Amino acid sequence: MKAIKYKMRAECSVDVGRFLQEVPVESLKASQVEVDGVAYPDVIVEFSSVMPLDEIRKAMGEIVDGHVMAETVELESRYTGNRG
Repeated sequence: MKAIKYKMRAECSVDVGRFLQEVPVESLKASQVEVDGVAYPDVIVEFSSVMPLDEIRKAMGEIVDGHVMAETVELESRYTGNRG
């Protein structure tokens, strides 16, 4: 099965660590959010996984403080960063 590319926001890098314990990923790239040179705790994450989006959201729903990830994860091509 081919890996699918996704993108999401997380409140902090600790949440990304929790995500990595629950969801098998083949690649991951994370970057801090900066606005006018000020770093925020938010993290933008791009990853690829063989898991379908609905299963990823379900797994995120079980992660403590995983709500921002669950509300923003989307196919990379459809990512907006907005919580839905």
